[in-house]
Amino acid sequence: MIRAIAVAAVIAAIGYAPQKGRPSAKEVMNNVAKTYEAVDDFVVTLEGEVHMERLEMPKTTVTMYYKKPAKTHFSSAGFAMLPREGMMLNPAQLQDRYDATLQGEETADGAKRYKLQLAAKDPQARVRQMYVWVDPSNWTIVKTESVPYEGRNLTFEFKYGLQQGKYWLPVSMKATFGAAAPAPDRSGSDLSQTPAAALEEMQRAPRSGTVEITYSNYRVNVNLPDGIFEEKSGK
Repeated sequence: MIRAIAVAAVIAAIGYAPQKGRPSAKEVMNNVAKTYEAVDDFVVTLEGEVHMERLEMPKTTVTMYYKKPAKTHFSSAGFAMLPREGMMLNPAQLQDRYDATLQGEETADGAKRYKLQLAAKDPQARVRQMYVWVDPSNWTIVKTESVPYEGRNLTFEFKYGLQQGKYWLPVSMKATFGAAAPAPDRSGSDLSQTPAAALEEMQRAPRSGTVEITYSNYRVNVNLPDGIFEEKSGK
C-alpha cells in the first residue's frame, strides 16, 4: 500500500511539473516587465477608427501622453472611447494586482505564445479575471481578453515595433467588443455623432464592434511633467 501511494505521488508530481524548457508564469511576467522597465514616459500620435454596432464615427487623430505607472492623457477628450488601461499595459502593475497562472502554449501565425490566466488579488477589482498571451521572441503582451468589462467581452490585440532601436512599443491595436447581453433597441439614435456624443452613447448600453488604433511618431523618455495629466477645471 505504501509503495502504491509513493508511485502515485511520483506520477502526480510528474503530471503537474512544469514542462521542460517552459518558464513559469512568474518568469513570463518578469520577462515582460523587463521589456518595459526602461520606458518611463512617451508621447505618440494615435489614429483611430470606430466600427461599432449602430454607431458611425469619423477617423480621429489625437496625441496620447503616457507616464508610469499608469498616467494617460489625450489631446482630445472625445477620444476616451476605450478603457485607458488598455491603451498601454504596465506589466509591473499587472503583477501587483493579479496572480498569474500559466495555461500553456499556443501558436498563432506560426509564432509561439504563452497563455496566462490573471486573477485579481482584490475581489472588488473592476476586471477580476483576464487572459494574456505573451510573445517570447520579444516578451510583449500581444493579446488580452477580459470577460466581461462594463457589460461587454473585451479583447485587445497588439502589434509591436522597435522604437529608437531599443523600446518595444505598440504600433497597432485592435479592440473587439462583444456584448455580454443584448443591447436595448435605440432606433433613431444611430446617426453619425460627434466624439463626445458617441462616447456617451457607447457608455449607455453594451455594443458590439471594433476600435482600431495605429501608433506613430513616438518620443520616448521625454520627462513629461505631471501637470499634463491633471484634470483641468471647467472640463
